[in-house]
Amino acid sequence: MVVVGLLTFIMSAIFGILASARRVWATGEALITLQQEGRLGLDRMVRELRLSSFATVGADKKTARFNIPIDADGDGFIDLITGTSSVNYGAENNAGWQIEYQIDTVNRRVIRRVLDENNNQVTQRILAKNINPDPLLTYFQREAGSTVYDPVNIGLAIEI
Repeated sequence: MVVVGLLTFIMSAIFGILASARRVWATGEALITLQQEGRLGLDRMVRELRLSSFATVGADKKTARFNIPIDADGDGFIDLITGTSSVNYGAENNAGWQIEYQIDTVNRRVIRRVLDENNNQVTQRILAKNINPDPLLTYFQREAGSTVYDPVNIGLAIEI
């Protein structure tokens, strides 16, 4: 009887340790997924900002709107405006559309939106959650023909 009681105690301890290890594993896996998705979203933001020719940052420094070169005809090449040598800019391969990144400090997340030519939201995707509650969007903008870059602060931290 003592052996059965001792064996039951040991088995309970082993199952408790395994259950605890499983919870830790699931938590770690969720944190890794969160970090990877946040990195992918921020990498996309950086790539699109580098492609843009001009961006506007809202007065609250929580939103940035810009266009990127588009391939509206789907031939794999960036389109030029008809009859010119100027690149056609837009978003999601639609001329005149804009990409907007917004830092939502209330819900602590970064949102990517695509807006049509009338500023109506076409798509929305949450890129990062649980961000630092007081980040700023910043980028360096150069006026045409100038070598001086005006800093516009970017500060974004994802808390894990």
